[in-house]
Amino acid sequence: MKIGFDAKRAFNNKSGLGNYSRNLISGIIKNNPLEDYFLFNSDTSRYKLHDFLEKKSNIHLVEPQSFWGKEFPGWWRSYGITKNANQLNLDLYHGLSNEIPLNSHLMKAKKLITVHDLIFMRYPEFYNAADRKMYTVKTKKSCALADGIVAVSEQTKNDLIEFLDVPKEKIHVIYQTCDENFFYDNEYTTNDNSPEKLLPDNYILYVGTVEQRKNLLALVRAIHELDKTMQVTLVVVGKETSYLKEVSAYVERFGLERRVVFMKSVNNALMPLIYRKAKAFVYPSIYEGFGIPILEALASKVPVITTRGGCFPEAAGPGSVFVDPDNAEELADAIRLVLNDEAKRKEMIATGYAYAQQFKPAVCAENMFNLYKKICAQ
Repeated sequence: MKIGFDAKRAFNNKSGLGNYSRNLISGIIKNNPLEDYFLFNSDTSRYKLHDFLEKKSNIHLVEPQSFWGKEFPGWWRSYGITKNANQLNLDLYHGLSNEIPLNSHLMKAKKLITVHDLIFMRYPEFYNAADRKMYTVKTKKSCALADGIVAVSEQTKNDLIEFLDVPKEKIHVIYQTCDENFFYDNEYTTNDNSPEKLLPDNYILYVGTVEQRKNLLALVRAIHELDKTMQVTLVVVGKETSYLKEVSAYVERFGLERRVVFMKSVNNALMPLIYRKAKAFVYPSIYEGFGIPILEALASKVPVITTRGGCFPEAAGPGSVFVDPDNAEELADAIRLVLNDEAKRKEMIATGYAYAQQFKPAVCAENMFNLYKKICAQ
């Protein structure tokens, strides 16, 4: 088969959709080395191909060559890719982040799209009007044009049916994975200037963009609540947004500077180590499509505390603790339970690690490739 990927996020996003794209592309190519793969990238790359893939003769990078494609990469991604796909005689084109070309009704290949979430429809207050409109138009049209839709969770499948009236038989739930290194106790070479040298001896961990939807302030409030009875340090790793000002203001107001540590510019290769040293991982997000950091924690043998409802039981499994993300006292009680009850903590680690095995890269890649064959046979 000739398989094309929308690889913009793989080359240009350091987390989230970028991790999903890199892990999936790498896993599929590793498990199916005899196919031909074409990676479509519209923008100047932050990552190079060798950063996540071994260069081989059956892996091809496709970038805009025309004046219009180079000058207007967004146009090329939405319209120009179709011409290239037809010239290459692709069997299947996979849009990895909620969209495929808007003129892909002209594409000869079968079209598959991964939809991660419809948060912009369920929680529109987290997005400006222009972004909401753009995301809605692109996702709705892409779902209509696609031959199949991958939802990263049952929750996302339900949202597709509820908000976009997508026929349920068109949707295939295939869970996300995380980097394979999280599943193994690898050795890491570090030096005195490495970020993890700044880690406290005992800490709980938060990983994710510091934005309102992911609700870091609720966790900081829980740390303040805990500080009255026990000293707990929170380590925060994630891209900063304007929401950080609100979080920082609370930290300063209550003198929590030593209890809340923000780590910047952390190398992805060191993240498994940072997870592994944590006493617990806490993820009080209001809503997600899946939540890859939860899986990274489970694979790293770290107990997880996260949000009750939504996709979170799917991602975190039966061994995790679930709370109301807006209830600082309940969140603090959950942290206290996990840190003070060693038997409970060990049970959570064992159950969580066993649950995470179904999300290993090889498993997810096999599930996706089987779908490719099914779609192409239609």
